[in-house]
Amino acid sequence: MPRPVDDLVAPATSDTKKRYTTGFPVQPLPGMAHYAGSSPGCSSHGAAKHNDYYRNRAAPYVDKDGVVDATKMSRDAPFRTEYENYKQLDDVVSDEVKNVKAYMATAQPGKAKALMRAGNASVRYGGRPLESEPWHRGAADAKRRAADAWREVADAREKFRQDFIGHDTPQNAKGHNTRIKISNSRAKEFSDAAQGHLNPFRGQ
Repeated sequence: MPRPVDDLVAPATSDTKKRYTTGFPVQPLPGMAHYAGSSPGCSSHGAAKHNDYYRNRAAPYVDKDGVVDATKMSRDAPFRTEYENYKQLDDVVSDEVKNVKAYMATAQPGKAKALMRAGNASVRYGGRPLESEPWHRGAADAKRRAADAWREVADAREKFRQDFIGHDTPQNAKGHNTRIKISNSRAKEFSDAAQGHLNPFRGQ
């Protein structure tokens, strides 16, 4: 069941899909039987803007673009807490991806090739880029951490999407969904890449 935005409580009769795609309850609420699903700006009988419980409760936190602004809420508000959580996880993802790039930049395939030809039996070389087994294990660890970070932010965004259905514009909700899909895709990409660093050394 969706959680409240600060003190905003979504009506229990709301249909999840309808509220997520339009922001309005599909079932009429008490006192607004004639206005279910109508726009906050609609003036039918001059009462729609007064009877849209869901939007009226969100009004104090809505910015000029019609989007709920978490920074207008108290710091312990559930909406703000979850919003800031996934934003912080976005930063973690950025840091982990930078760490992967920095680690990959340390590869020295030319040196590795020379050492491999020298026949140092104590160290195995292989993979792409050509490097030592310890180097590839380090690369795998870095990419696993990046995969975990992507997966964690995807989960946090999905939780936020489920907990606060209907508190966003359809356009922003679509963008949020897209970011969830991208995050899950990147998590798999980094996880597969991590495994790719280990495969050349299996069974040797």
